[in-house]
Amino acid sequence: YIDDPNKVCVRPKIDPRFGGRIVFGEIKNALGGELSYSWSAGHQATGSVGAVGGIHTLNDQATLNELTLDVKYFFLGNIQSAFRLYLLGGGVYTSLKVKNAGKDLGDDLLYDAVFSGFGYRIGGGINFKLTEKILFEAGGVYRWVRINNINTFGKNLNYFEDTNPIGTGVIYNIGLKYLF
Repeated sequence: YIDDPNKVCVRPKIDPRFGGRIVFGEIKNALGGELSYSWSAGHQATGSVGAVGGIHTLNDQATLNELTLDVKYFFLGNIQSAFRLYLLGGGVYTSLKVKNAGKDLGDDLLYDAVFSGFGYRIGGGINFKLTEKILFEAGGVYRWVRINNINTFGKNLNYFEDTNPIGTGVIYNIGLKYLF
């Protein structure tokens, strides 16, 4: 996907990290909708790639950003219940910025890379009402993302691969929600 044999870009593997999340949504009886933005920084990105001019080994930092739109179906209780289970499904846009993922083997210059793409999320969890305004939420989500764009070497590169470990995996969410 890079037209210069001296330029290589590592498809990184990242370690899990904690992050933050902002959620806006509404619940009407058994259905709810949420728009959320989440981020996590300080991931350790690793990997290597070989090319005609040599090998580039990556061991640097990465930042993950996601924008999600989910629909939740609540069961086992009504909107006034203290304890509610839910199933969710939705879409996700993922962007992973990796320091020094690209390398020009001809002159040893390093380039940051941004990997991005769209996908889906499915999962479930629990809500537990601590007060009228504060909820405890815990859940798990399987996320699949097809990375189809890489921005590095000052270019946007179209990149298509059906299976991609960058954006696919299980995410666990635990936290408190304040209700307005």
